[in-house]
Amino acid sequence: MLFWKSLVVCLLLLDNLVVTSLLTPTCFHGTSHRPSYRQSTRSTLLHSFKRKKKSEHGQEQKQYPSAKPKPILASETTASINSTTTKNSSALQHLTDKILNNQHVDESDVFLVLTSWCNTCTNQGAAMVETLLRKLPAQLLTRRQCTLGVEAWSKAGVVEKARASLAWMQTMSVQHAHLKPTRIAYKYLLEAHLRTGQLEEASVLLRDMEESGDPMLQPLTHDYNLLLFAYARNGAAAESETLLKHMVDQCKQLDAAAPQCDCPCAPDVYSYYFLLDAHARSNNPRAGHRAMEILHQLESLADVEVRVDARMYTAVIHAIARNIPNIEEVVKQVETLFEQAKIRGIEPDKYLYNAVLDVHANNDAPGSAERAEEILREITAAEGVASDVAYNTVLKAWKSSRHVEACERSLAILQYMEEQRLASTVSYTTVIGTLANLGTKAAAMFANDILENMQREFLNGNMEVQPDQQTYNSLLNAWVRCGETQRAELLLRTMERNDNNDTAICAPSVISYSTVMSGWSKSNEPYAWKRAENILSRMIAKYKATGDECLAPNAFSYVSLINAYANSRDSRAAAEADDTLKWMYKEYKAGRTDLKPHTKIVTRVIDAYKNSGREDAGRQAEALLDWLLEKYESTQDVDFAPTGYTFSAVVAAWSKSRQFEKAIRVRRVLARMVELHEAGTITAKPNTALFTAVIYTCGFCANDSIERASSLRVAIETYNELRQPTFPYGSPNNVTYLSMLTVLKNLLPSGKERTSAALAVFNTAKESGFVDYKVIRRLFSIVSPKELDGLIPPELLHGRASLKHIPLDWSRKIQFSK
Repeated sequence: MLFWKSLVVCLLLLDNLVVTSLLTPTCFHGTSHRPSYRQSTRSTLLHSFKRKKKSEHGQEQKQYPSAKPKPILASETTASINSTTTKNSSALQHLTDKILNNQHVDESDVFLVLTSWCNTCTNQGAAMVETLLRKLPAQLLTRRQCTLGVEAWSKAGVVEKARASLAWMQTMSVQHAHLKPTRIAYKYLLEAHLRTGQLEEASVLLRDMEESGDPMLQPLTHDYNLLLFAYARNGAAAESETLLKHMVDQCKQLDAAAPQCDCPCAPDVYSYYFLLDAHARSNNPRAGHRAMEILHQLESLADVEVRVDARMYTAVIHAIARNIPNIEEVVKQVETLFEQAKIRGIEPDKYLYNAVLDVHANNDAPGSAERAEEILREITAAEGVASDVAYNTVLKAWKSSRHVEACERSLAILQYMEEQRLASTVSYTTVIGTLANLGTKAAAMFANDILENMQREFLNGNMEVQPDQQTYNSLLNAWVRCGETQRAELLLRTMERNDNNDTAICAPSVISYSTVMSGWSKSNEPYAWKRAENILSRMIAKYKATGDECLAPNAFSYVSLINAYANSRDSRAAAEADDTLKWMYKEYKAGRTDLKPHTKIVTRVIDAYKNSGREDAGRQAEALLDWLLEKYESTQDVDFAPTGYTFSAVVAAWSKSRQFEKAIRVRRVLARMVELHEAGTITAKPNTALFTAVIYTCGFCANDSIERASSLRVAIETYNELRQPTFPYGSPNNVTYLSMLTVLKNLLPSGKERTSAALAVFNTAKESGFVDYKVIRRLFSIVSPKELDGLIPPELLHGRASLKHIPLDWSRKIQFSK
């Protein structure tokens, strides 16, 4: 009775937790429907609990046997098949033909033939079972044989045919009662639904079995576990909790009527495994916390059949790692659970160890790699030697750590694995990735040596170290990160030429091409953008020639190309970047959602214009800003919302041109951002840097008196606006004062007016504490030493201006910021 009382306690605890709203009382699969048992039906059901009867297999057993754990979705074997017969297809066909020709065949041979065709798990085999069953006289058929019809279509994954076979049994049972389907036949139909992902239909079938009132059809724990397993695979945690609570409700109800009987649908250890696993696979942000709550509930129930073990802890750790975003909290919770398990006397198995190792391997928090290696030593002490999975996970932890000793520790572990014959392709590839993180030529050369050693070992017969695409991509990354993009492309061409003829060399994938393109996008080599273009062209040609989806260019490929254009400083590259952007948008609208050109990509194209040196760079950049705003305002898609850097890039593009009215245009860009922000259209907020950029742009205008006067007016207006005490978008800093002095130098002629204005700006900079050596030098280029005598310390006036010579009060804000 303690077991049932504990289940009731568990039920009450479930009702009091956060997800109680998901678990409506006695509901099943999210509905409020409750199985109705009439009094006569209940009497029959309870009576079947208390008596024993002959089963359909002829053995005396309880009508509802205790639900022991079984392999999930493994169909019940109806008889052992003679191995020589199953291998001999001609003998099988001979027996099949005898049945089809109405010749006499022993009952045992009939069952053997049906089972053999059933176990082919094909439509052809299932159709043959159905044909044979229809051919045999009804009076000679048995329930076991007919059930094979449902099982055959279930294994073939054809739900409608499995349902039709079950309906045929029900029809036949009207005149032949011995053919009436039992729970086993329904279980096969249930498996068919689950194999094809029809979880709702499976839930309805279980409910129909409950409502039938037939003791022979009532679901057992194993049947419920089938659905729980399917829910777990789909991360359906809420549905899993609902179903488990329904099982507890059923047991509570039956226990009240028959206290001395074992409940046939009581949740067992597998039920809770699957519930926790569902939370581990769920995308619910609270799944990790909820899994811990369930674990603690189970631990609070003493002396029950469902005991917490290492596998449950493993599922909870997976739930925490997947659904709690704060990595520090994840590590803390996992370590607490791990220690708690050991305190409770639960001996960690390899799955629990690996789950904890995974948590440390998938983050770069300080100390994670060291902790992973400590756990590895703990495994070694307990088991003598850890598995290759554990060693590879620790290697991954060192790779993620970016620790200064990561390479040294990884190589030491790799050497030990080689001695123990545990090293594999994964091991070497992970170490190559660790070396790539160093970003040095020496590390890349070492990684290259590792690959060459792998090739030799593989060609000598060691199949465990065959280099794969990830191995080659890691080496490509190592060459790119140390700036040796030329070496990376040579390796890429080697991969292309191989074309899979040499099993020690892998053909390239989209990652291979994109990695090298990324290297050229960061290169200062002339025409690097042309190299990136060439690589993309080769990838597209190979993709079209082979149709291999692994070679289809992706967003990273095109972004790498746009970055190459943006960094090239070539006047032709900007237009190419613009064309690539518009093509990506066209493909995105046509259904290629992975090519969506978000704000960062558009901003990089603006950068391409900024760096191009084109006369029309400002106009083209502003046109792109207009295009981006039009997409954002028409779709309200935040991926198209311009950022502060987008506006700054447009201003910078204008600043490098000498076109007329550029001061007015940049001021308009600034005003537009202020207007959009104040209207709540965009969240990006103008700041000091953007106002300063507008001032700086005004200082470099066309050599025209009207243009100079207009630019000076815009600069002064922007400068004074920024100086307002309550201005919401910032205040002047040292760069602002430097920019304003530059404007005065470039736009005003020498004379008292320029000197007076420069000294006024300088005095404001002094008072605000934003005088640096650049401000002093710019002042010297405007005001003569004679006019500065007495205003500037002698060591600054006659010596070299540097921050340490500037009075502390003048530069207090700059020193503080540093």
